[in-house]
Amino acid sequence: MKLDKKTTKRELTGGRELTALTGFVNRMRQKPLLADKIETIRSFKRAKTGELFKLIYDPSVKFYLRPKRVRGFLSAKEKAKVKTAHEFKSLMALLNALSNRDVTGQEALLATGKFIQKYCGTPEKRDLFFKILDKDLDIGLTAEVVKKLWDIPHMRQNYYPKAVPKPAVNKELTSVCSATQQFDALATFVKDIKAANMMAEKYSVLSAHPECHSILKKIYDPAERFNISSKSLIEYMQNKPRGYFDSDPTKLPKRLQNAPVYETIESLLDALSERRISGHVARFAVARFMHTNCTKPIHKELMYKILCKNLKIGMNVQRIKKVCGVDSIATFSVALGRTLNMHKIDSLFASNKEDSNKWFASRKLDGVRCLIMAYGDDVRAYSRSGKSFVTLTKIIECVKEIIRKHKKLLRGRLWNKGLVLDGELCVISEGADGQFRETFTDAMAVISTAGQQMEDPKYCVFDCLTKDEFERRVGGRTFEERLEFMKKLIENPIGKEERVGLLDQVEVNNAEHLQNLISQGSSAGWEGLILRKNVGYEGKRSCNILKVKQHREAEYQVKAIETGPMNIYVNGKAEERDVLTNVLVEHAGSEVSVGSGFTVEQRIKYKENPGSIIGKEITVRYFDETEVSDKKSKSTRNRKKAARDRKDNKTSTENITAGVVRSLRFPTVKTVWENGKRDV
Repeated sequence: MKLDKKTTKRELTGGRELTALTGFVNRMRQKPLLADKIETIRSFKRAKTGELFKLIYDPSVKFYLRPKRVRGFLSAKEKAKVKTAHEFKSLMALLNALSNRDVTGQEALLATGKFIQKYCGTPEKRDLFFKILDKDLDIGLTAEVVKKLWDIPHMRQNYYPKAVPKPAVNKELTSVCSATQQFDALATFVKDIKAANMMAEKYSVLSAHPECHSILKKIYDPAERFNISSKSLIEYMQNKPRGYFDSDPTKLPKRLQNAPVYETIESLLDALSERRISGHVARFAVARFMHTNCTKPIHKELMYKILCKNLKIGMNVQRIKKVCGVDSIATFSVALGRTLNMHKIDSLFASNKEDSNKWFASRKLDGVRCLIMAYGDDVRAYSRSGKSFVTLTKIIECVKEIIRKHKKLLRGRLWNKGLVLDGELCVISEGADGQFRETFTDAMAVISTAGQQMEDPKYCVFDCLTKDEFERRVGGRTFEERLEFMKKLIENPIGKEERVGLLDQVEVNNAEHLQNLISQGSSAGWEGLILRKNVGYEGKRSCNILKVKQHREAEYQVKAIETGPMNIYVNGKAEERDVLTNVLVEHAGSEVSVGSGFTVEQRIKYKENPGSIIGKEITVRYFDETEVSDKKSKSTRNRKKAARDRKDNKTSTENITAGVVRSLRFPTVKTVWENGKRDV
């Protein structure tokens, strides 16, 4: 093997090359916009190591060595052999030798292994080296775009390839403008971004249309709900005669005569999101807005997509956040628990460390999860998915009073940015035994009613976080420390007079103590218990929060319905009618029939309009999961499906045992989510 002496002498430190290349790659990954990436490449091109970048992305250059083969070689017992291999002191020299086939086969493996051992001392450098062999540094640019950039003799600042339009801010549209102008700008934006194939190009188009950012924020913000579907709006508009939306307001129904008029898209979306308009008034206001401002077919199409909260531009919330601003779009991630396996209770207290064995138990409430966020005087309520609750004025006023009362307690760097209360919103009634009872369906019915404040809501607080803890989704304070703070902030437990109260927490000593608490809760008719480990906050689903339920719950999508005759009471009279008898869902690869839990009104409604439940999610409450042999299964469909799965070797990973059909014991419908999916 003959090597060029100048090549080996020119660069004596392969480690420096990798260090420079690592810094460049990290800078490129931090630049979401194509303009910034190009500027970074322009500065890097002047460096000596810039030739490395050109070599990696040159499509005519091949290294003839797969990373997988190199990894396998290094993990095998052949590391001693690399001592005899030729030593390349430069990464450029090694790549040129591989490309020119100066070293091949075992000789190439030995030389590459020796280079990795000597110069790739960190996992980051080693990963980068394997990416170099793959000829892709994962910097958000394709080889074709890099080649275009590198072939330009004098790369100017803010240069853009022909495929990417240079940002041109429309100053007129960044100020207040008409809704028709907004639709035109949005149509241009959607057309440009759909024409861009690469994500870097999409970022560039997004930054070139700042006049659309405020609308995009509302569309893609998960906390925003417009509470009206495009399907219902189309049906509403089709049923109205020509000229209906131009007619004299005095000739309209009374409830529509004072319907507000909106001048911009944002003002209309704000009214829908805050539920200042709803029902017939909302449909009329949106239809009139479209009739006045949607002068082109594309305008109407965009309005329907806006209401569906998806412009179909190939970008998700996280990517839009990078351009519209980090804090402009909220993302929600709350602490969620897992169901405790009753056979593993002893393992909760098996650790030798005292802190690892400390758990706190509280009653599992049958209400709606609610987070109260207080940033200064701004106090708002949200669901666990980020949906804004606008019917909780009484709760919010109580929280404001608590904050005013404890100003001294909330001083300091921990709380100066804001406070987040995590709890359960309930509708409570007192039972015969003097204990309160909560009902999920009652809470859902009231909290979802537009324009109607909850008369007697109760907010049971079980956690208190700083704004930093919630946004970072991790906290250093243990649950016991947070509980001590909550006791100072919220002095009273929930009761008749207290709208905001602290949920009782009991420290669990051992497995026997936990069993006694479970028995007490069962006797009192509780839904179950919640166990919280004495650790820092985690804003995700984890085993540090465990649910002990007498009944389990899960969400399923309705695949089909079955109807048939049933004796029902209508207006106090019994009669036999064809109604919904049960729905079919899929559990662990098996079809399960759920028939209990529906009201008479629901059975009639879903029989007449199956589309309002098929394809939607339902919450099913069940006692346990059962396993039945497919030969004994009552469902012919399940037996045939299990047989097909065994034949095609497609058995579900959850349904490991061959010939077993999994079903639910005593399934009952708890809630039908007619909006499609559970969002609270």
